[in-house]
Amino acid sequence: MPDIEAVQASAPQVVKLLEARIAHSQILEDRGHDTDYEAIPSSYSWSTLAEIRRSPEYEIALRHFRDLIKRYPAHALHLMPIFWHMGTTDTTTFLVIDELLHTTDPDDPARVIDLLIGAPRGLAVNCPMFALHVLTECATRSEELERAAIRRLISNCFSSGFIQMVPTGGRVPIQFEQDAAAKLLALCEPGSLAFRLYTAIANAKQPAISLSDIYDDSDDFNEL
Repeated sequence: MPDIEAVQASAPQVVKLLEARIAHSQILEDRGHDTDYEAIPSSYSWSTLAEIRRSPEYEIALRHFRDLIKRYPAHALHLMPIFWHMGTTDTTTFLVIDELLHTTDPDDPARVIDLLIGAPRGLAVNCPMFALHVLTECATRSEELERAAIRRLISNCFSSGFIQMVPTGGRVPIQFEQDAAAKLLALCEPGSLAFRLYTAIANAKQPAISLSDIYDDSDDFNEL
């Protein structure tokens, strides 16, 4: 199979190459081959994909990568951080994610919640309009999705996603997020979804965040 480092390609071409590598990995697995082959190379510097943001291919590339994650859920945890190396907290990335909230696929809202695992830290306070839109759309579908969206947005304020991970046992300074949440809380109607979200963030105790917490929501937020 082609090697990622050997491909001088645009982001859409990288997406195609990754899909080919995943398919090849599946063939090896189906044939019972014991191999160290990595479908998603861990050694590649995926941060170089941020260059695509200045390209007219940016939105198309993000959409292709989002759909790649949908097609290969078994590889989602490896693909999602790459999505966020390519995308960021901008209108284009939010548009591509938002499209999943307006499809006929009942599983797409849950995919949005999963995708936010890797979002840059503090999404709820730095991009409140988008965060509340996600929360509202999830809440219209089910209480389970509403609670999952709230937990994800809260945990995102305590972790740095896939992009700036914290050493095991280290602590993440969250005072900025809590102060920002308190200011947003003052603008919220009591009892609203926004009120519940920003109350939880503003009043939360600072946890110790380890790398394993990036993948699991804190039990502290289960009773919302």
